[in-house]
Amino acid sequence: MRAPVAQLVERPAVKVSPMPPFTLYLEAALLGHFYGDGQRKRYGFVYWTSSENLRDRVYSLGKAVLGFGHIYRKKNLYVVSFERVSASRWLESWEASKYKLSRKVLDQDKKFKANFLYSLFLDDGNLYKNEKRRDIKWRLYSKSKTFLEEIGQFIEEFGFNGRVLGPYKTGYGNKLYELRVGGREALRLNNFLEANSVI
Repeated sequence: MRAPVAQLVERPAVKVSPMPPFTLYLEAALLGHFYGDGQRKRYGFVYWTSSENLRDRVYSLGKAVLGFGHIYRKKNLYVVSFERVSASRWLESWEASKYKLSRKVLDQDKKFKANFLYSLFLDDGNLYKNEKRRDIKWRLYSKSKTFLEEIGQFIEEFGFNGRVLGPYKTGYGNKLYELRVGGREALRLNNFLEANSVI
């Protein structure tokens, strides 16, 4: 007697939840710092800061995303350098240009935008608190009104209301615009960004 032929039974497909795109959010954080205090170079870019914490943060992000990075001092500032062709290609992949967000960035999910914005805020923003007057403001500054209006769209997606004010004259003769979120929403926005930051 022949042995029965084994029958292949098709099992229902099991949906496997994809791993969180952790590397993508690290890229968002590094990209936010480029838009903040980063400076494009012929090959790659450099980041300027007087803060040791930000120096270490950006260096760690660069090592994770680009695989390299160098730190040196220039007068009273730290310079984190990512000057290689691969860094230029990375910026080009995001179509990164100061004061202008690409469609690729605008089409990312909320967590990507939160990591981007948190880095940008660490460079170009502050959280103002006057407890006596119960005055709280989340503020982000830029030379470009259009750029802040695009960032304001991020904030609306997060469920908060912001408005662009200015321009204000600075001591150096430049003009700055301010994106502001006030009151309790300022604290909630700040907490939201910190909670969603991957680093």
